[in-house]
Amino acid sequence: AGVDVRLATLFTGALREAAGYAVNNVGHVRFIVGADGPTSKVARAFGLGINREFLFGIEAELTGVSLPEPGRLHCFLDRRLARGYIGWAFGGVGVTQIGLAARQRRAGDTVDLDAFLKKLAQIFDLTSMKVVARRAGLIPVGGPVDPIAGDRVLLVGDAAGLVSPLTAGGIHTALESGRAAARAIAGALAGDDGGAVTATIDVPKFRSKQLLRRAFDRFQTDWLFDVLLSTGILAIAARVVYFHRRGLLSRAAWKDLARR
Repeated sequence: AGVDVRLATLFTGALREAAGYAVNNVGHVRFIVGADGPTSKVARAFGLGINREFLFGIEAELTGVSLPEPGRLHCFLDRRLARGYIGWAFGGVGVTQIGLAARQRRAGDTVDLDAFLKKLAQIFDLTSMKVVARRAGLIPVGGPVDPIAGDRVLLVGDAAGLVSPLTAGGIHTALESGRAAARAIAGALAGDDGGAVTATIDVPKFRSKQLLRRAFDRFQTDWLFDVLLSTGILAIAARVVYFHRRGLLSRAAWKDLARR
C-alpha cells in the first residue's frame, strides 16, 4: 500500500522544504500527522496547542485473583487515592486487571497502586496474587487543544486532546479523528502545488463534560457519593456518562436507561 513502517523511530524534528518536510531520521514527507500521545513532540515542534491538564493512571495485571462477578467492571471512589477519577478491577484474558487514576495538579503528585491493593484486600481475596505486568501513563483531560493544525501538520487522538474530560475515554475519538484526518489530508493534497497546505477536522468540544470535570475536581466527596449510590441515582448517571454512546445530554440516552 506504499507504507514504509519505521519501528522504534522517535520524532525529533523536521525542516520545511519544497512540498513538505525533511523529517529527522525519516526523510521527505508531504504531510505530518501528530499521533504521538498526550505530550506530543509534534505539537511542540510546530507551535500547536498542547495538553495542560492530566490524569495519571496506573494498572497492574495479576494472576491468582478471582473476583466476585468476574463479568462486571468494579469501580471504586476514593478521594485520597483516586482524586478526580476512580479505581477499577475487572477480569481480563487470563489475568485480573486492577488500577486507578488520579488528577495531576503539581509535579511530584503520585498514584499509590500498592495502597489501593491493600484496601481491596479487605473485600477481595488477594492472598495468592502475583503481579505479572504494570502499565502507566498520562491521560489528557483538558479538552481539545488549539490550534490542532498548521502548515502540513495535523494532530489527532491524545495529542489533540480528544479525550473525554470526565470519563477519560479516548479510543473512539482517536479512531474517528484518524479517519477524518485521512480524508482531510487526501483532499488537501489533491491539488498540491508545493505551497502551504492546511487540513483540519471537526472535533468534539466536550463543553458539558468539561464543566462536570471541574465540578468533580472541586466537590468530590466520598460520603456524598456513598449516599447517592445507595439511592441508585449515581448508578443511573454513571451508566449514561461512562457507557452510553449518545452521551450525557442526550434525551435518548436517559430514555433508554429509564426503561431498564
